[in-house]
Amino acid sequence: VDELYCYVTPHVDKFKPDTVLIHVGGNNIFDTENENKKEKPELHTDEIAEYIIKIGEKCKNHGAQNVMISSILTKKDDTLNRKIEEVNYIVE
Repeated sequence: VDELYCYVTPHVDKFKPDTVLIHVGGNNIFDTENENKKEKPELHTDEIAEYIIKIGEKCKNHGAQNVMISSILTKKDDTLNRKIEEVNYIVE
């Protein structure tokens, strides 16, 4: 999510879409469970949700008239699902 935030502006500016569908955050949920966190620090669910919202706002600020944010899909893991539900609730 945090990496995508930097890439939104050039794409929205270049392609000038009327509508943007944002489907992000799932990998960040998995990263909270990852044992090897040397590459990047773990994002908490409220931080993941905040980035998703900021991506949507950035798209609107750069001309997209409609921004749709997809919910993060649940998995077969109850621990992950609690985190997914928390992010989805905040973004909703």
